[in-house]
Amino acid sequence: MMRYLTVCCLGVIALAAPLRAQDSTAANIVGDEAAAEAVAEEEPTAPLENVDELKAMSFEELLAEARRLIDDGEIRKSIPYIQMARTRDDTSPGLKTLRGEVLLATGNIQEARPLLMEAYHADANDFRVNYALGRLYLGTRIWRQAYVYLEHAEQLAPLDRSTEVQRALAEAYLGARQISRATEFAEKAARGARGQDNEYTVWRTLVAVLIENREFERAISEAEHLVELAEREYTADPGDAKKLTQLSNARQILVAALQTSGTELFASGPDGMPTDQVVPGAEARVAALIKHVGEIMALQAEVQRILAYHDVVTLAERAVQYDPTNADYQRDLGLLLVEISKYDEAIVAFEKALELNPGDQISARNLELLRGKQPTSQPASSTPGDTPAETP
Repeated sequence: MMRYLTVCCLGVIALAAPLRAQDSTAANIVGDEAAAEAVAEEEPTAPLENVDELKAMSFEELLAEARRLIDDGEIRKSIPYIQMARTRDDTSPGLKTLRGEVLLATGNIQEARPLLMEAYHADANDFRVNYALGRLYLGTRIWRQAYVYLEHAEQLAPLDRSTEVQRALAEAYLGARQISRATEFAEKAARGARGQDNEYTVWRTLVAVLIENREFERAISEAEHLVELAEREYTADPGDAKKLTQLSNARQILVAALQTSGTELFASGPDGMPTDQVVPGAEARVAALIKHVGEIMALQAEVQRILAYHDVVTLAERAVQYDPTNADYQRDLGLLLVEISKYDEAIVAFEKALELNPGDQISARNLELLRGKQPTSQPASSTPGDTPAETP
């Protein structure tokens, strides 16, 4: 993909960069954001706060709250409930499942597996343990084991968990190169995911399957829908770097769909792979494809600019932490926060800057605009570090 993007930047026609069957473009699409962010660690612990409250809960109440927090993605918050439950009955299969899920979420597959297997042998018809084992083998690319457990999990899944299991099954079958089964489960997941919280992740998998199945026209259409979903989520929270990264990934997936669709526009060489020679009569389509990719790349450049500001904000916050009475640092932090659309935090920074330096006109003007006194104006900008304007 990188070669493709580079040559398009230079205006060179190279849409026929070979896509070998073993170059799992579709698998890479699935893995971009599905890859675990966590670093493997020992079974995590946490300080037991509100001990009296935890002690007052029954064993089942502790497990229920831990399950809820894990399902909500609040892995760390679930740990005190699991720790307290272990003091009551450390042999419970349900508790072992939860411990395995936490270890899996924190990247410790080696310790998660034996706990999950013990829980599975105690109750092979438990949804959570089947789903956890399926995800464990999915993460280690042992595809057959993954889809065996996931198939069982789908049969046991509550209605509100069906689409996520079907998406995982599509990924497992895609990895095993059983494309018809991958398509079946991707389509099922998509039907159930519209308007749901997991619509983006389901659609990412659907696009990967369509590309692998060489349904290029639909892959492009669904990739465009994926971008729309990511844009909607980012627009709702423009200060969230993760949402911005998700948008960037969605656009990269659209580029991948365009890239794979473009191979048919180039003549094949003796090895059967596309060359850089355009098929006669396809020049206009190639030109339109390159223009489309160029437009996406221009948008991606702006995304990278904003993401870079997120990194700079982190440095500016540390500078303020070490020297909180420096008015210039407070003002510069405010300006940087405006760049990443964190307007409420920018207001706080400008207010502190004005407390330290009441004559700071840049902070005063930005504060006025951010508070909505001039709603048609944009916040005043200045290169961080510039000398503030003097009071007239």
